[in-house]
Amino acid sequence: YGCNENMSIKNKVGTIKQSYTARKIMKNKKIKCDIYTRVSTTMQVDGYSLDAQKEKLKRYAEFQNMEIVNEYSDEGKSGKSVEGRPEFQRMLDNIENGTDEVQFVLVFKLSRFGRNAADVLNSLQRMQDFGVNLICVEDGIDNSKDSGKLMIYVLSAVTEIEGLEKQHRQLTGAKARLGQQMDSLDIMDKFYEKKYQDMETRLYRLYDEIE
Repeated sequence: YGCNENMSIKNKVGTIKQSYTARKIMKNKKIKCDIYTRVSTTMQVDGYSLDAQKEKLKRYAEFQNMEIVNEYSDEGKSGKSVEGRPEFQRMLDNIENGTDEVQFVLVFKLSRFGRNAADVLNSLQRMQDFGVNLICVEDGIDNSKDSGKLMIYVLSAVTEIEGLEKQHRQLTGAKARLGQQMDSLDIMDKFYEKKYQDMETRLYRLYDEIE
């Protein structure tokens, strides 16, 4: 009986050691991720340069014990559509074809991932179909969690509205500047009629875009 009891104790100790070793291995095993950065032509001066985004994401990955598999970056590209963003498309393709075996994609803010709500949700679904989730570091959103999924829906809509408002302000400003240029044309200039007509055409186009 004593022998059996000793064997039982040894088995329990062995099981505990194996469990501890397994937990230690899991703890030391790094989660793999991609990082994606994007700037439009106007974002460079607003503190969101590519280098600033990358530095923030790399610090976050290091703090969270994550291994960065690939870095993707679109410079001077609008977030209004996934079209025209070759690096973003390449990242999604690599996730789908298994080239990037990652669990997460890190972005600085959701607006860097996209400014169109439909595109954001469609791209996110493509990633999640392959077990990949999105973390927006500055926004504090992890869509692998239930609260993060809700925030993605809300913030993607807000981001799109902000983008539209920004576009409206830019167009309104451009319209005002063009009007001033038209008023300052020299009527004695022999090319006055042509310049005025060209500006008038551009002005009508701006009106159409604003409306």
